[in-house]
Amino acid sequence: MNQKAFEKIRKIAFDALEPVDRESLTESWEDAVVKESENQFLVTFKTFEDLIKGPLSVLIDKKTKEVLMIQPRG
Repeated sequence: MNQKAFEKIRKIAFDALEPVDRESLTESWEDAVVKESENQFLVTFKTFEDLIKGPLSVLIDKKTKEVLMIQPRG
C-alpha cells in the first residue's frame, strides 16, 4: 500500500481511541507504525505509559476498514 492509504488506516485507528488515550500519545497519530498482514492492519501508537502498560495497538480489518479491537494493555 502507499503512504496515503496508510494515513487513512492511521486515522481510523486514532479515531477509535478514547480521548484519554489520545492525550497520552507521545507522537503525532500520523507517526503511528502500521503493520500489514494478509487480512489485517495493526496500528501501534507510542504513549507515555509504554514502559508500564505497553503501547496502544488497534487491529483493523483489511477489507472493510473496520476496527476489530483495541488490544488490551499490560
